Amino acid sequence: MAGWLAGIMVNLLTIPDHYDIALRDFGLLLGAVALARRYHAKRQRL
Repeated sequence: MAGWLAGIMVNLLTIPDHYDIALRDFGLLLGAVALARRYHAKRQRL
């Protein structure tokens, strides 16, 4: 998921006037990474 969002961000950064959408996707990317880290940390404790 994070890789997919990163690809979309790179694509949007190549298009003029789409920087705000790329910034939104960056926020989604951070959320996806945080959730994945939390999930894997919880699974290792079990």
